[in-house]
Amino acid sequence: MINIDVYSDLSCPWCYVGKRRLDKAIQQFTEASITVNWYPYIIDKNTAEMGEDYMAYNTRRWGGDGWTRSLRKAGQQDGLEFKKWRTWPNSLHGHRLIHLAGTQKGPEGQGKAKDLLFRMIYEDGKNVSDVDTLI
Repeated sequence: MINIDVYSDLSCPWCYVGKRRLDKAIQQFTEASITVNWYPYIIDKNTAEMGEDYMAYNTRRWGGDGWTRSLRKAGQQDGLEFKKWRTWPNSLHGHRLIHLAGTQKGPEGQGKAKDLLFRMIYEDGKNVSDVDTLI
């Protein structure tokens, strides 16, 4: 039995790429029982409560979004398009939902919730800072 503990933030696009790559790596180990436990980490505690517009956030933090070019290219290699990334979310409520999924369905529930929320943020253009969106 292998246990992997991962600390990541829904607001971290590199964590989105990392989760996809970890999932692919785990699929190759058919002989081993692997459990991934997801733990919350908030990269930027100064993110507005309801999240921030993608470009406004990137401009405030880094002067623009040029840094995302290499990220997007890396993500495409793993089937991630970042096609509707519109919001830089405040991930607090999303982390709460992942925790709830873990209490009800264990680590597998956490992983499924994490996948869903990442897809909502980066592919579907949803703002997971909003509790109504999460519901």
